[in-house]
Amino acid sequence: MIAPAAPAPGRKPPARARWKSPLRYRRLSYGFDDTYAVATTGRLARISAWVPLTKVQSFRSVEGPVQKRLRIATLHLDTAGKNVGVALRDLDSGESRADLERLIELARAARRR
Repeated sequence: MIAPAAPAPGRKPPARARWKSPLRYRRLSYGFDDTYAVATTGRLARISAWVPLTKVQSFRSVEGPVQKRLRIATLHLDTAGKNVGVALRDLDSGESRADLERLIELARAARRR
């Protein structure tokens, strides 16, 4: 089976996220389009995860105490199953709110198609 083309994870977290995730920071990136969301992470090796927006069941924005101090947040896109989903880690807090709203709109539009 040939995997569909997912968007390139070209957006990076702000430099201040390096304080929270010094080993992971170089590999953090994310991207989304009207069909898929994709994120890369990893401490030693790059790990990519992508999820079709039609399958996303819930969206969560998480800010822990360290993240609040650094003004960063993590967006979780959850799908059915145990550990299936994507985490867009250590985004700028302001951008994460806008991205969350945009992802919700895109997921609704993708399910209507």
